[in-house]
Amino acid sequence: MRRVFLSIAIGFLILGSTARSQLVVDLELIGKWGAGPTVAVHVEGDHVYYGNGSVLEIYDCSNPSSPQALGSIPLRSYIKHIELHGTIAVTANHPFGVEIVDVSNPAAPRIRSSINLPIGALSCDVQDNIVYVATEGGGIYSIDISDPDNPVTLDLFDDIR
Repeated sequence: MRRVFLSIAIGFLILGSTARSQLVVDLELIGKWGAGPTVAVHVEGDHVYYGNGSVLEIYDCSNPSSPQALGSIPLRSYIKHIELHGTIAVTANHPFGVEIVDVSNPAAPRIRSSINLPIGALSCDVQDNIVYVATEGGGIYSIDISDPDNPVTLDLFDDIR
């Protein structure tokens, strides 16, 4: 029985390593930008919004092999996630919370407001002017951004199982 299991396990390892090497061979690098730790990226049309550490960078990628910098803005902390809502970029920042950034002019993005949370923000999503923020502590905050200059924290859902 052990030999059969060992043979099957070795077979999966060989097949798995073959599949992984084929994936790498099939990839082609067509462009590259950024220098900092990047874990957040959002693509909207020809624009790429990404977190270069704590800096929100905006690039034109209409030609993916030659991306062009449009603008950037330093935020308060490390950007973990980016969502776009019209001309507003919402960033989940660790450890401080959420930043609301006006990106209507990609060459000159500007912070509209910041929402401090007692624990680090990891991810966010926007639906009907409500930002839902997943936090390090396991809860989800809901924040109304109908007025991006004066966001209102609505609730904390921390009983989610």
